Amino acid sequence: MSFSIKRTKSLVFTERLEEQLENKIVIFMVGLPARGKSYISKKLKHWLNWMGVHTQVFNVGNFRRQTLQGNQNADFFNIKDENNAIIRENLAISVLKDMIQWLKTSGSVAIHDATNSTKKRRKTLLDFMIDYPEIQVIFIESLCYDSKVINFNIELKAKSPDYINMPKEQAILDFKKRLTNYEESYEPLDEDSSDISFVKVIDVGRKVITNNIHGYLASQIIFYLMNIHVSQRNIYLVEHGESILSKLGEDSELTFRGELFSERLYEFIKNEISFSGRTLEVWTSTLIRAVQTAQKFRGFHKIVKTRNLNPQSVGCFAGLKLSQVVEKYPEEINSRKLDPLAYRFPGGGESYLDVIDRLKSLIVELERTPNDILIVSHKAVLQVIYAYFMDVALYRIPHIHIPSNSVLLLKPMPHGCEEQRVTLLNEESQTGFSINQTNVGHDSASTLGFDANATRPAEEGARIHLSVHYETRPGETLRVWIKTSGEESAKVPVMEWKEGHFWQLILLIPQNHEQDTIVEYKYFMLNEMTKQIRREEGENRKIILPPIEIPIQIEILDIWSSIEYHDYAKVPISNSNKNK
Repeated sequence: MSFSIKRTKSLVFTERLEEQLENKIVIFMVGLPARGKSYISKKLKHWLNWMGVHTQVFNVGNFRRQTLQGNQNADFFNIKDENNAIIRENLAISVLKDMIQWLKTSGSVAIHDATNSTKKRRKTLLDFMIDYPEIQVIFIESLCYDSKVINFNIELKAKSPDYINMPKEQAILDFKKRLTNYEESYEPLDEDSSDISFVKVIDVGRKVITNNIHGYLASQIIFYLMNIHVSQRNIYLVEHGESILSKLGEDSELTFRGELFSERLYEFIKNEISFSGRTLEVWTSTLIRAVQTAQKFRGFHKIVKTRNLNPQSVGCFAGLKLSQVVEKYPEEINSRKLDPLAYRFPGGGESYLDVIDRLKSLIVELERTPNDILIVSHKAVLQVIYAYFMDVALYRIPHIHIPSNSVLLLKPMPHGCEEQRVTLLNEESQTGFSINQTNVGHDSASTLGFDANATRPAEEGARIHLSVHYETRPGETLRVWIKTSGEESAKVPVMEWKEGHFWQLILLIPQNHEQDTIVEYKYFMLNEMTKQIRREEGENRKIILPPIEIPIQIEILDIWSSIEYHDYAKVPISNSNKNK
């Protein structure tokens, strides 16, 4: 027998999002080269997209390279060359036209990433925007006086597409000549201009000056810019140790294995800190299993307990066993499957979107803090935090794999965020796949809806479906090579997947094969403009599928720097190897 639940719709997230999107925003970056404009642009893009505000960066330099072909050296940026000055201005306006078109279709915030270094250029941009009074315009000027930051940025610029196949020393000399050209004509924003909205960001967040800023979303942007920095630090994401969870929403203590994981976590972090010499802060949820996981750090490091890190609320399902929910409320299971991002647990529970809204202030605090941070929390919360730093699309958040008994080490960098995954405690039951379970060690809210009715009916076909998902970055192509070995081999040649699409490749492998099936795959990213390989796996990745008795579906989900496995079927698996 199934039961129905009367829902009271919470409008917190949707109301705020509607308020944010009432006015579209165009942001014009201003500043000399190598002053952090692109860094700020990307940070803003990550932050706003993570909050559900569709944001895109339009880089004029990339457009220049695509339009003019070839490489433009420092002479192209000579202020005395009027012809090139006209070309540069036309390029800037062309990019602005693309931005307006994008805002008219699906976008909310468009960022014009260019120097925009003279009053004349900025007036040209403002004159163009007169025809679009419904779009709010904000200038963000990035000023940097820190020689270390400037020199570091120059080193990065020497590796840009403008200097492909050019010796590093020659590239640096050319870029410095370009920088001199800009310095001769640079005109900073006038702080006495009360009629325009602008922000001056000094030394990437050390000091922020604002002028004529109004509106909720604009205020959120300023608040965010006031808290970013470029200090090197590590962020460690850890799910609490193993605990016995017999009912949803329980606050249980650690098992023996959970305590063992707590000890190994302390030893691992202690070695990390002794190597880096940086200060560590420990942030945990208020639940017993999270606090106990971090208990070894008490007395040695600052520990902060916050409700913001508490698990996703299951609402009126709290106190029920998962089997009871599956039996009595099958429509809730189906609703969560259909839209795991927006599904809100009834009776005052939360959706992933609600968790994002809850974590906004915590993310800003994470950005503000220069220390290393260890976060001990729960699956849904860690998925949301991971998505922010790794720039994962919203719809993919519920499918991010957070490994148990492990540490996700995130290293925010000027070009993005690097990731390292370290397993501290191996489980005898651990296989080569991340199997969603509802027993010890897992938050039920994160698994509810994925296990129920997971076994495929026989009429769907006795096959294994192996899919590879990837979203390419602008200007890149994904090439994948895959083959399998077994009683009946399936081979797939190199395939090219263009940007802007979400691709899926399915391999059908017979069931009831008597020997292991080895699935190998290799991929690399190719920049379309430079024809340079950005990343290539040195060795073939390999999965070993043991003999299968019932059909299963296996998804390889590649989120930029990590490849994880999600097995949505209940199937006995043994002797599997997880890729490295």
